[in-house]
Amino acid sequence: MTLLLDLGNTRLKAARSDGSGGLELLGEASHREHGMAGALARALGASAPGAGVAWCANVAGPAAGEALAAALAQAGGGGLSFLRAAPEACGVSCAYAEPARLGADRWAALLGARGLSAAPCVVVDAGSALTIDAMAAQGRHLGGWILPGLAMMVDALEARTGDLARFRQASAPAVTGGFPTDTRSAMEEGARLAALGAVAAAQERLALHAGAPARLFLTGGDAPALHSALETAELVPELVLLGLARAAAGNPVSNMNAC
Repeated sequence: MTLLLDLGNTRLKAARSDGSGGLELLGEASHREHGMAGALARALGASAPGAGVAWCANVAGPAAGEALAAALAQAGGGGLSFLRAAPEACGVSCAYAEPARLGADRWAALLGARGLSAAPCVVVDAGSALTIDAMAAQGRHLGGWILPGLAMMVDALEARTGDLARFRQASAPAVTGGFPTDTRSAMEEGARLAALGAVAAAQERLALHAGAPARLFLTGGDAPALHSALETAELVPELVLLGLARAAAGNPVSNMNAC
């Protein structure tokens, strides 16, 4: 069983792969709140890390990757291999001229989506940032977009305006639907609709390219907030970990790099 770690900007998620792409989800925790060692302990729960090489999709930066590797070693684990996008792996071809510049989370999510379907699909990871990638039939990555995540959109409004932060704090809890009549709902629903509009645009463009409707996969912490408004969307919380499992099972040497 291979340990898989999804290191995001805020949270660390852990799972184990059975070697054939299957997953056993372990847990998750905030490394910003608990520190890296504390988050790893909470994500692993009662499970021991194991002495084998673990696989990680890291978008939190080199320092966070080094901290995770140190925490894993301290917990009795083995080495840590960091996923990097390659020109081709696990049935997916990367659209980037320099694949290493594609985020590890986006690459892993594409690998996970390819494992679920060979059809054209839009892959949305709604985390601290909102990433939207298009993949044509047979795993041909076409590229994608990066937007601020829902919380980041609202934070930017608060930081760059005079009164919105104060008005938002004085507002009732946000509700969805219709035209909001208080600042909090106006800001939070506005951010959600901006994200939904980008997803819809990606679906439309890919459908025109493919000549048929495309599947839509959602993952990330804010995915449930988008899922309720997208009738055809498939919510796959473990999509990045599924991609990591496929990469680990295939074990492409080109994907095994330092953080």
